[in-house]
Amino acid sequence: MCLSLLSRIGAVQPGPFSPSVMFVPQKPYLTLDTLAAQVVFPGRVWSRTHLENHLVDLLNRVGLKYISETYDLFTVVAPWSQILSVGEQQRLSIARLLYHCPKVGCRARSCVRALGPTVVKNG
Repeated sequence: MCLSLLSRIGAVQPGPFSPSVMFVPQKPYLTLDTLAAQVVFPGRVWSRTHLENHLVDLLNRVGLKYISETYDLFTVVAPWSQILSVGEQQRLSIARLLYHCPKVGCRARSCVRALGPTVVKNG
């Protein structure tokens, strides 16, 4: 629906993934990889030194700082879709959106509700 609407107003043309447009689904796609890889998906983690502080800041901004304190972002490979609650997965997908900074972001309403009013207001 978002792609259809954006196409009608000329914001995007239907076709392959464009880094200038990102969709945040209600149930995000999570890979069997590290937490850092979840945030930068569909990109790749190339350097821990350049990313660590930025990723911790993003997770903090969406209310997931405790996850970065519990799990090492770069070494723990796990089935995150089974470990994280749906709300945590949605927050992680918002961190992904913030990481990529697309020109256009289209999200499911429930993703913003998962953040809570304090995070949305301060975000």
